[in-house]
Amino acid sequence: MSLALLLRVRRLRLDRAERAQGRQLLRVRAAAQEHTERQAAQRDYRDWRLAEEQRLFLACQAAMLDRRRLEAWQQQVGLLREKEAGLEQDCAETAQRLEGERERLRQCRRELLERQRQLEKFAELERHVDAERQGLRERSE
Repeated sequence: MSLALLLRVRRLRLDRAERAQGRQLLRVRAAAQEHTERQAAQRDYRDWRLAEEQRLFLACQAAMLDRRRLEAWQQQVGLLREKEAGLEQDCAETAQRLEGERERLRQCRRELLERQRQLEKFAELERHVDAERQGLRERSE
């Protein structure tokens, strides 16, 4: 395989690595945005849940409570807390996905650096070979 062809292959691989890094960077940004949104939703829900629990508690205090109403109140509070736990789980999952995307981005960057080094190595070799050929031509003339 000629040196020029090898250099061309290296350039193509470098181009692919650059595109892969760009795509991965977009994935990281999307995952970070999703994680931020999930965190905000969780915080908003927690604030709402605390206010709702307080409202329900005050309503129960104001009314005569029988066992059935107390159980209904406990069930409502339990459902609110369950939903909050689900939101916390969603937030944790998006954090894990974000970290996975960041790790893949780091891998893309390592691969890109390796491709750049390989291309530079072959480009230097091509320059060296061209210089030798030029020297041979000048000596033969």
